[in-house]
Amino acid sequence: MTNHSRCLCSLFIAALLLTVAIPSSAQEKLHKKGRVGAGSLLFITETLSVKLKSDMWRQRIDQPLYKGTRRTNYNTRNIAEIKQASRAEILQKENFKMMDTFTTPGSEVGMVNVHTYGKGHDLTAYRVRLLSGRHAGKTGWIYGEHMLANQGGGAIKRPVGYKIILKSGRTLSVDSYRQTDDEILIRQYGGTVGYERANIESIEPVY
Repeated sequence: MTNHSRCLCSLFIAALLLTVAIPSSAQEKLHKKGRVGAGSLLFITETLSVKLKSDMWRQRIDQPLYKGTRRTNYNTRNIAEIKQASRAEILQKENFKMMDTFTTPGSEVGMVNVHTYGKGHDLTAYRVRLLSGRHAGKTGWIYGEHMLANQGGGAIKRPVGYKIILKSGRTLSVDSYRQTDDEILIRQYGGTVGYERANIESIEPVY
């Protein structure tokens, strides 16, 4: 082997060793850091199934996990309640669309009639690994709006009211509302007024 060949061989081996020793920066960038807001839920499951997407909708409308001592109708069985804002590693992000539904945070979600009276909304879910707090080390899905800026505050936002958009184009602003099988009930004109679901385009929380 000539001196030139030995030199090329040595350079190749050195480059190979350097590649093995230094981790790939591109791979590290796939795992971003973030913060999960206090009051959110971690859904401990691997895949973002159709039922889990429905649970993400329940998070959008601020449905609590428990009503008194009774658990509400979340599909996912293994859920961790985040009591304090926690640091997290973001593993995956997924965008999806869900149809509107009509409910209040204190009532059960009514998925019936959703395709008849609702309109689509774009939602986001993040698969994260918690890095701090009581549930550190656990991995699962978080509703997108409950992810905080890395230096942000510690609590997720709660709606201060609701905007009811009628199919006629009229918009009603209310603090809260109730639902029956056929109507949405609100406080108006000093009493309770009902609007048929068939005449409602959507109901959106206001922050």
